[in-house]
Formats: sequence, C-alpha cells, structure tokens
Amino acid sequence: AANDAVALRTTLMEAGLCKADNIVLLTTKPGSKRPARNTVLEEVESLQNRVKKGDTVFVLFAGHGCQDDNKTY
Repeated sequence: AANDAVALRTTLMEAGLCKADNIVLLTTKPGSKRPARNTVLEEVESLQNRVKKGDTVFVLFAGHGCQDDNKTY
C-alpha cells in the first residue's frame, strides 16, 4: 500500500497534475507521516480548511484487511 501511494504521488507530480506541496503522504515509510488515526483525522480537518469551491480532491486509502470471527474485513 505504501509503495502504491508513493507511486501515485510521483505520477501526479510528473504529469503536472498536482504540486508536491498539495500532496500529503501518510505511510509507514521512513520520512513520511505515519497513518495513525489521529494523524488521519488531523489531515482531513486540515484539508477541509484548505479546499475551496471548484477544487478537486483525491484521496487514496489503501491498506490491509483483518479477520474477526472468521469474517474478513
């Protein structure tokens, strides 16, 4: 999931679709903010304060599932 997020960031920037300072990367990779619950909530709140009418917002959420009582989520 972390490699996919980094690859998407690189693609968006190389294609000129997004500036680096408009991308927030939360991964388990060194040098990145960790995707802990509090960090995710803080970034969503920050995003709400930065977005203006007419802006496009893209959020990638990727991760691993889990099992509970023999059910996969």
